Amino acid sequence: MWDQARYGNQVLRYRRHNEATPTPSERQDYLGTVTYGRISMKHEKASPTSGRVPEKLAALFSVEELPNARYRERWDATYVSNGIKPTAFNTVAMQPIFRRARSLIGGRRDIIVLTGEAGNGKSTLAGGLCNVYAERGQGRDGLSTILLTANASRWFGRHLGDSPKIVDDVFQSLRLLLMRQRVALIVNELESVATNRGSLSAGDPTDVHRFVNSLLNGLDNLPVDAEFLMVATSNQLDMIDPAFLDRVVHQFHLGYCNGVAAKAILRDVARAYRRVGLEIPDSLIDQVVKALYDASDRAPQLSGRSLSDLFRVTMERFATFRPRPDQVITVARQLSRRNDNGDS
Repeated sequence: MWDQARYGNQVLRYRRHNEATPTPSERQDYLGTVTYGRISMKHEKASPTSGRVPEKLAALFSVEELPNARYRERWDATYVSNGIKPTAFNTVAMQPIFRRARSLIGGRRDIIVLTGEAGNGKSTLAGGLCNVYAERGQGRDGLSTILLTANASRWFGRHLGDSPKIVDDVFQSLRLLLMRQRVALIVNELESVATNRGSLSAGDPTDVHRFVNSLLNGLDNLPVDAEFLMVATSNQLDMIDPAFLDRVVHQFHLGYCNGVAAKAILRDVARAYRRVGLEIPDSLIDQVVKALYDASDRAPQLSGRSLSDLFRVTMERFATFRPRPDQVITVARQLSRRNDNGDS
């Protein structure tokens, strides 16, 4: 006897084998195998995203389901200057209105590029932003979001000539997924997949041009009304193809931390250390931030990553679990000089 059950927007068929009809939560435990519109059921436990992502995408991307508490914590713990977080949030919050308008008048896709030096929180902010996108979407329709994180190395075939075909396959599968699923896409190290074609020498293989051409065509051919957000990161903006940047709706540069962000990061670090028995008083943090950032012309160039390691490096360098303000300040200035030299 065959029964039918609704699984998202797909109709699944399964044989009862004389057991009771599965509840919706029980159906989630089955592994569905997607074959372009047909899903067969197997009695195996699976992750929440199993059976909802075409195999070609699953092979080339890390796949997760959002919203996710881990990404929410990342968003809350990200401190950036210049009002970037509120503007990025507004981009996501207002997306449904602009998506409907785009279907009538055209316009750029929902693509955000985060640039800046290494360690300034681009990847962390990208994940948190995608989670906000998922939370807003779930608030509207109750559905979750698939997060795809690109592994750029897998996009390049064993032979370079295979890579444009891989990109074409990716976007074919992505279009199918977008027919029934909200999708967020993260691409780290964007310059490795959207290489500036104008910077290539005559001796570079033409397949690099074809790869970027396939990427741009794939983005252009996504449905204009698809619920799709792409967040890409790079610390080499000059190596990204201008034609890709022209398709970006927002480009944010994450600079080094200012005094407000530095104090917030250091206090988060101090709270974490207190959980393992190391006491970092707020008065020490206040003295360090005041000495480092009150004179704007001498403010250090410290990334969020450097600030997160500041107390640990100081303790190790001076062999103490109770660092003095002057010791922390000395190490901070040394780390800043290392950033100036491009070594971190």
